[in-house]
Parts: sequence; structure tokens; C-alpha cells
Amino acid sequence: MQPNRNLLVRKLDLPQTWNPMLGWVRRIRDAEPLDTEESIGRYVRCHIFCLLGSTLFTDKLTAYAHAKYLPLLRDFEQIHTYSWGSACLAHLYRALCRASRYDTKELNASLNLLFVWAWERIPVQNFAHFH
Repeated sequence: MQPNRNLLVRKLDLPQTWNPMLGWVRRIRDAEPLDTEESIGRYVRCHIFCLLGSTLFTDKLTAYAHAKYLPLLRDFEQIHTYSWGSACLAHLYRALCRASRYDTKELNASLNLLFVWAWERIPVQNFAHFH
């Protein structure tokens, strides 16, 4: 049985609870033959979708990516015009806001952006002279 190669290209009318597993998307990506421009486009869309779900917009369950990012990959000519940095920052702010609630036990975001911000902004003291 052939995997549905048009899944990341066609218009999807999916319920909001449908979130594909990143492993499944990676298997589709790795099975792509890369012999035509269309297949290369599908490969790149799968790869970008994996990056969105595993690096930029992660959640507690890193095995899944939210389907709401699929429509963003539909028009390849417009991807470069999206403000990805602002979207990542908004995602992090929302996760930090949720984490500040008294009943929250986990942070629902990738902390890479926060770590880079802290590394750039917070001065690190050289404690070597104390030894």
C-alpha cells in the first residue's frame, strides 16, 4: 500500500484534534523518490513540517506536530514572507504564561529560544578566580 503522498499538499478539512506523528511524517519524507520537482517539493514540505513540530513549535508530546501548521506549507511562494520569529516568540510567551499558573507542573514549549535569549542577555560571571 502506497502512503498518501498528497497529504501535505492538498487542502485539509481535518478536525482540530488530528495531529500527525512526526515519525510517520519522517517515514513519508524518507520514502519520497526525489526524482521530480513535485516530489522534491513534498520532501521539503515534510521536512519543514517536522522542523515546525519538533524544533520551533514543540509541546510536551514531541512525537506529534499540530495539524494547524499544514496550511502554512501549501503555498511555497509565500513561506518566506511569514514572520516565523514572531510566531516562535508568541508560542514561547503563551507557554510561559501557562507555566506561570499555580497548578502547572510542566512547560509546554521548546526552551531553546529562551536559552538563547538568556545566553545573550544575562551576563555570565567568570568564577575561575575563586578556585
